[in-house]
Amino acid sequence: MKTLRKILILCGLICLSACSQHVLTDEVLPLEDGGELESTVTISPTASAVVSLPDITDLVSATPTINAYPVNNAQPTITDAAGLTRNPLTRLPVSDPDILQRHPVMVKLANWPRDERPQAGLSQADLVFETYIGNQMNQFLALYYGEDSEAVGPVRSGRLVDAQLGNYYQGFLVYANAELAADEIILEDLGDRALKFGELPCPPLCGGAQTSSGDAFIDTAALTVYLQENGLESDPPDLTGLAFQADPLPGDSLGQILQVTYADFSIMQWRYDESIESYALWTEVETDDGLTLAPMTDRNNNALLRFENVVILYATYKSYTPTLHDVLLAGQTDYQAMMLFRDGMVTFGNWRTPDLNKPIVFETPEGEALPMKPGRTWVVIVGQSSITNQAGNGEWEIEFGN
Repeated sequence: MKTLRKILILCGLICLSACSQHVLTDEVLPLEDGGELESTVTISPTASAVVSLPDITDLVSATPTINAYPVNNAQPTITDAAGLTRNPLTRLPVSDPDILQRHPVMVKLANWPRDERPQAGLSQADLVFETYIGNQMNQFLALYYGEDSEAVGPVRSGRLVDAQLGNYYQGFLVYANAELAADEIILEDLGDRALKFGELPCPPLCGGAQTSSGDAFIDTAALTVYLQENGLESDPPDLTGLAFQADPLPGDSLGQILQVTYADFSIMQWRYDESIESYALWTEVETDDGLTLAPMTDRNNNALLRFENVVILYATYKSYTPTLHDVLLAGQTDYQAMMLFRDGMVTFGNWRTPDLNKPIVFETPEGEALPMKPGRTWVVIVGQSSITNQAGNGEWEIEFGN
């Protein structure tokens, strides 16, 4: 019944929205034509810019071979043998055990237009979800549970998939605005846990008067205090379910570089740095000579964005309009393909969502828990029609397709 109601709401609101104007908060900036460079990737026939890919060689299709390996099936515990309280989403120790008694704070952040980069607060997120939002653009949903950030943003628009992720991780969703259809679903699914710009005081959410101004930022600790003072916090959520293992996995193949290409002007690239045992994020930037790739940093502290785990989930995207998309995550009890990049290796696995109110499950092809590296995780949700290419020297590229 809930699914049917969701479909009816979407159909009705899409028809309504066709007759009205909506302000889009994520735009593609016009680009100047670039000259020919040695290595290019073109996804969209309408893209006009050429991107230099300094570390990507010619890509060839490859069929993954699954290697068997011993799996640590132990589920994460809140308190380890040394008496340290650990975050179930990262397996990292927390300085204040009481912080895990709250619900996570989940914040929508823009990645377009480019002048909103670098974002603030991403280096302190436990999890970041990256999804496609149309027009060859992406957007982020950052989760804060074991650590806080004084400024996260720019806070941007909510999307249909955020309602599902908000339920899986039992979080409070902070977003600037949303298309009418998406807003209805978010409010119906999350209720009081849907927190929109204009409905929160400053602090915790401060910024310009317009949701499209790009200067709205949330203080996650201040938000938790606000929620507690207003009786919105309830019993702490059960966020166990992820498995962790400090020792590297044998892996199925080298995974030194991972690039997700939405278009030749919209690129996310992860490079493994053995010295810090994590993946650093690079993305396209405009220069006088055209577009090139440069490292992403956190606006708050200029720290390089690096994550111990980068996860690719292959999922079905449902497109209602060019800018209104959903991802079919709920009720996925059959095995869906995924890749885990950690310690410079890639391991193939599956993901499932057997429980509406528990984190997404990551498993090996044999159905055992797939252990993450203790640390932070960046999850990219790509469409089932995405093309995955493997090159030599541990280089991978995914050409996004929904």
